[in-house]
Amino acid sequence: MASYRCRLFYFQKRKTMVKIKAKKDSVKNSKLIVPFDGLITIDGNGTVEVSEKCAEQLLTIEDDWEKVGETADEQNDETTAEDFEKKVKGMTVAELQDMCKEAGLPEEEWEGLKKKELVSYVVEKFNNDEEVEEEPEDEVED
Repeated sequence: MASYRCRLFYFQKRKTMVKIKAKKDSVKNSKLIVPFDGLITIDGNGTVEVSEKCAEQLLTIEDDWEKVGETADEQNDETTAEDFEKKVKGMTVAELQDMCKEAGLPEEEWEGLKKKELVSYVVEKFNNDEEVEEEPEDEVED
């Protein structure tokens, strides 16, 4: 048996974040729409955390970015409820729905929820840490 907490944690960890820095000063303290992540906010130093997919696109297609390093999440495998909630709040509705599906959360509980409600639902499930039945894997006959 595994808990929803365990399932949600591992789904969230798969969405690895990468810290990148803009080479142009003109984008410091600004917001940009980028592939995969949508709207991002660049800090005063020109750095921002984006998903691996987004970083790959920006670093290969554009010469305006450089990888700064790993985020704290990549260095630390422990996730507190507070860290998890902060990470989940940065996800899109589609990503949250994928997380719910992959974690095996009952669809009737989360379908149709707005982002704020969905975030609360996922965080509550993460914090409750209840045990759930493993789904039997389909056997394939040769």
